[in-house]
This record gives sequence, structure tokens and C-alpha cells, in this order.
Amino acid sequence: MSEALIYFDKIESSQSLMLMVNGERDDSIDVHDSSNDALNICKSCGSHCCKFGGAVATRSEVSAIIEMGYPNHFTAVSEDVFITDWGDDMTCPYLSDGKCEIYEVRPLRCRAFPIFQTGSGQVFLSQCPIASLLSEEEIHNMVEKLAECPSEILEGAASYMGPYAKKLERKISRFDRTRIEGK
Repeated sequence: MSEALIYFDKIESSQSLMLMVNGERDDSIDVHDSSNDALNICKSCGSHCCKFGGAVATRSEVSAIIEMGYPNHFTAVSEDVFITDWGDDMTCPYLSDGKCEIYEVRPLRCRAFPIFQTGSGQVFLSQCPIASLLSEEEIHNMVEKLAECPSEILEGAASYMGPYAKKLERKISRFDRTRIEGK
């Protein structure tokens, strides 16, 4: 299987990949704070993390996005793996004016960036400008959540994105990255 890079933007529970506590979404672990610093960094960078092909999501993540009234730009890759359609420039359809339109309900893989996971399950920290805002604890918590990701999600997304692996690698190579070893 070709190893396409799979990008994550938030951490969520292992099976549904939505952090749910007593039926409520738990956003207590989020690598992106809502401060102006984070927003300004992302906008000045050009939102490159949203230009690596489609956002990978589970059925429950797609449902949450649709329930919030956003259009469905996802294609089913398998029973529980969905990826957004993207144009020739590989930009996520939910990116508008340098901002994520679905920010409050964006999928795990989007919320985790600059921490991302490959199809083989390896976890990396990309040295994008926002990485400087992350504490060691935030990185550790994110890595733990990504480690819980079911292999079917990784394999389904990697298989779908395989034909784009070289293009994705060129795009992510804009940032240095460090492999994060599991605990």
C-alpha cells in the first residue's frame, strides 16, 4: 500500500473519533487555541495545512458537520472513512478566506495539525509556525489520541490518497518534521 500522509486537525475518541463526554462534544484538547495569535499565524502562513488534499473524517464527524448546517463536501472512501473533495490545488473546500468554515466541528485530523499521522501509523510534528504555541503536554496528549485511531481509518484514507502521495509529500516538505515516538 502506498503511504500517503494523513493529516489530522483535532483529537477525538478512538472509535467515533469525536470526543464525547455524556453525549456532549469535549473540546478540551485542541492544539489550536482561539487566540488572535493562532489565527494570525495561520492566516499569515497561507493555511497550508488545509491544502494537503481532503480532510479525512469518520461518519460521526461528517454527521456533526452536516448537523451544523454546513454543506456535505465529503466522499465515502469506506463504510466509516470520508474525505473531502478538493480541486487541482488540493485545497479543502471548507477553507474560505484563509479560515476554516467548519472550525468548531472540524475532524480529528484537522484539529491535530501540526501533528499528523501517516498511513502506517507513524506520528510526526510538522514545524509549521503554529507548532511554537504547543506545549509538551499538548503534543503528548495529541499523540496519545492519534495512537487510538483505528487502523481502518488510516488504511482507508491512505489507500484513497495513495495516488496523490508524491504531491502531498512535496507540499508537506515545505515544513521540517520530526517523528514522535510513542510512549
